Amino acid sequence: MSKSNLGLKKNVMACALALGMALPYCSAPSLKPETPNVILIFADDLGYADLSIYGSDSYQTPYLDLLAQEGVRFTDFYVSQPICSASRASLMTGSYANRIGLTGALGPRSNIGIHHQETTLGELFLRNGYRTALFGKWHLGKIPEFAPSKHGFDEFYGIPHSNDMWPFHPENPEAWPDLPLYNGEEVIAYNPDQT
Repeated sequence: MSKSNLGLKKNVMACALALGMALPYCSAPSLKPETPNVILIFADDLGYADLSIYGSDSYQTPYLDLLAQEGVRFTDFYVSQPICSASRASLMTGSYANRIGLTGALGPRSNIGIHHQETTLGELFLRNGYRTALFGKWHLGKIPEFAPSKHGFDEFYGIPHSNDMWPFHPENPEAWPDLPLYNGEEVIAYNPDQT
C-alpha cells in the first residue's frame, strides 16, 4: 500500500463492518520488495454496479476505487453458494462448501464451523512469509476453535456472524442475542454502532 493510502486501513475497516464483508489483508514485510501485498474484499449483497469504479452513479466509493486503480481487478467470480457462510468457506478453502459441511449461513448459536484440517488462504499466506489479518465478518464459526486466529490470521477485528443477527433486527429482534465485536479473540463490545 502506498504512503498516500496509510489512512485507508481505518476507512476500509469501517466499510467492512458496515457492509458485512470479510477483508483478508496480507502483507509481506519479510519477502522480496516485488512481492505484492494482498487485499481481498468479499462483500455480502454488493452488486457489480454498486461501486463507482464499475460505473455506479448512485454510490461514491472513492477508497474502493483507489484500491482497484492501484491493484488488480477481477471481473468474474463465482462461489459454490450465494449465501454468507457457504460462500466464505468456498473462498477461504477453494472447496465446495457442501464438501466441507458448511452450507447456508451459520447462526449466532451454531456450534459448527470451519474444520481444523481445512487449509485456508490465511494459512497459505502465513506459510509463504506473509503477515495476515481479517477485518469485518468472519462467519465461519463462533466458538473459539473456529476463530480466525486458529485458521491462519495473525489479526482479527470484526464480528463472528452477520451484522443483522442482533437484537435490533427489524423482524423478530427477540430471537437474536447480542452481537459481539472482537479484537483478536477478545470481545471488546456488544452491539457496536453500525452507523
